[in-house]
Amino acid sequence: MEKQTVPCPVIRDLIPLCHDEVASAESRKLVERHIAGCGECRREYEESGAAVPPAAAAPQIQGEQGLIRRIRRRSYQMLGLFLVVGAVLGALITFDSNVFYNFLLMPVLGAAGYFLCRPHLYIPPVFVAAATLVCGGTATVVASESFYGFLSYAIYAGLYAMLTLLGVLIGFLLRYAFSRAG
Repeated sequence: MEKQTVPCPVIRDLIPLCHDEVASAESRKLVERHIAGCGECRREYEESGAAVPPAAAAPQIQGEQGLIRRIRRRSYQMLGLFLVVGAVLGALITFDSNVFYNFLLMPVLGAAGYFLCRPHLYIPPVFVAAATLVCGGTATVVASESFYGFLSYAIYAGLYAMLTLLGVLIGFLLRYAFSRAG
């Protein structure tokens, strides 16, 4: 066995840190070089339960970043689905007795749209107005063959777009408040 530059007790102190993946990259390399030449420390390292060499712990971070990306992508998909379903539902209950729920629903859709479409903040109000015109206006024109029903939906589409813009402003203020607090 060749002479080691770092004493075995120092390496034995670093082994649990490498096993828990909290040691620095330099410490991991030091332990890896040492256990390559020291059988006692290698045996203690293997008994500590570490299955991979300390230097191979870095790829786990890439796996965690991939998991975070998948979670973020899934949350954006759910937020988009919420935006679509909410806009269609809001359009369909416009001339129902539950129309006043839209005064709560549209700002919530706007805030959700703020977090979903942050660089393009015009998308949620335009989408809600278009959904109102397409879903409600088309159904009214087909059912009653009256153009006045479509005009009333156009008025509601403008109102819903303004309520959605209010929600976008609420989303901005929430993000601003939480970024200042943390």
